[in-house]
Amino acid sequence: MYKIAILVLFVAFFSACGSPPPPPPEPLDAPLKIVATVFPQYDFIRNIAGDRVDLTMLIPPGTDSHYFEPTVQDIAILAEADLLVYVGERSENWLYPTLASIERPDMQTISIIDFVETMQELHFDDEGERVGNSQIDEHIWTSPWNAVSIVEGITDALSQMDPINADFFRQNADTYIRELELLGQSLHTTMNMSARQVVVFGDRFPFLYLTTHLGLTAFAAFDNCSDNMQADPARVAQLIDLVNEQEIPVVFYTEFSDGTIANAIAEATGAELLQIHSAHNLTQEEFEDNVTFLELMWHNIDVLRAALW
Repeated sequence: MYKIAILVLFVAFFSACGSPPPPPPEPLDAPLKIVATVFPQYDFIRNIAGDRVDLTMLIPPGTDSHYFEPTVQDIAILAEADLLVYVGERSENWLYPTLASIERPDMQTISIIDFVETMQELHFDDEGERVGNSQIDEHIWTSPWNAVSIVEGITDALSQMDPINADFFRQNADTYIRELELLGQSLHTTMNMSARQVVVFGDRFPFLYLTTHLGLTAFAAFDNCSDNMQADPARVAQLIDLVNEQEIPVVFYTEFSDGTIANAIAEATGAELLQIHSAHNLTQEEFEDNVTFLELMWHNIDVLRAALW
């Protein structure tokens, strides 16, 4: 009887203890080598990971990413990466054959466009109005709500690759997400106080996500960010008529643009000419001054206020 009781206690004791805890994760031999193709994800990663990763922005400052061609040095940088964070879809067609030429089956890749709901680029009809569907707008980060999803996705990936630093990544990401949410709240306040809901771009149109999420109607000289930058005189004339008829106070142009078309519209109408920044890349001077994604987006709020209030 006593033997049976002792046996029951013995079994119960070890059943309560359960399996031993898993061993703690091993630290990496060296910081993760991460390559971000363009500025937004580069800035997100440096805010999440700080100096605990080896981070490179592949497309150099001052370069229009729509015309980028990788050099031999760029390919060598990619070949050494543990993680590549790129945009995806049509925006980086140069990347896919480049990756195919690199024998790195252990390299992990993230397409940030996978973290958000894809939205078709609307094209402009003969009257200058947005209609139908064309190509996907890859500038997903122009909406701070999308930026939150991207930061969450990158944080999860980094934490899986480097679990020793997972808590550090998570804390930094939470802080950064609060700043993005504050940005979004300010955008909603801007819309709630606006006197109009129409904006005019005398340039490319990389802001489909931002304008759609804010409920803005946008008119632009070009459908999207295609390489075809030949202005249609009829469309420019329509934009001039629109600005005059609706007394639109501001005409936007984008970074890395000479502003020729936007300036022509502004001169013909008396509207103010202001730059709105898609954050796709920075000038060399901006990069050296450590200009951040958040700074560019707060600047955009200022120019939106000038256009809408």
